[in-house]
Amino acid sequence: MMKLTLDLVINGRLPPPLSASRARLILRRAMTASGKTAAVLGLAMLTEKQMAENNLTYRRKKGPTDVLSFTYPTPRGSKVVVGDILICPKYAAKLAKEEGIPVSKEYADLLIHGWLHLTGMDHEKPAQAKRMFALQKRIAQAL
Repeated sequence: MMKLTLDLVINGRLPPPLSASRARLILRRAMTASGKTAAVLGLAMLTEKQMAENNLTYRRKKGPTDVLSFTYPTPRGSKVVVGDILICPKYAAKLAKEEGIPVSKEYADLLIHGWLHLTGMDHEKPAQAKRMFALQKRIAQAL
């Protein structure tokens, strides 16, 4: 088994039922599935207003969204993933209700989704989306 190094800084209170240990477990599973062994991550829970401001500033899209990810440059050749994952709990709870799934599953999906973006995956094109969402589903099912 490969050795994983995860430095996770949580900004703000995690919404129940998401705990720091659960977030770390989810991210470690995502790291393993994507072949990454080291990460320095920030995780922040934002209000809908804060998320809408970030969504407009960084994606030029109006309104809140469920998750945003920001990756940061690392030294050439570094294998460490460095970034932030922002989640909007209120928006995530609405999505979970609409989808008829537990909010705990929605949080796991959002953490995995945010992680996959940090590793360079995207879902802008159909082939990319198919690959990314298949991996996201596989990781979530392994939890």
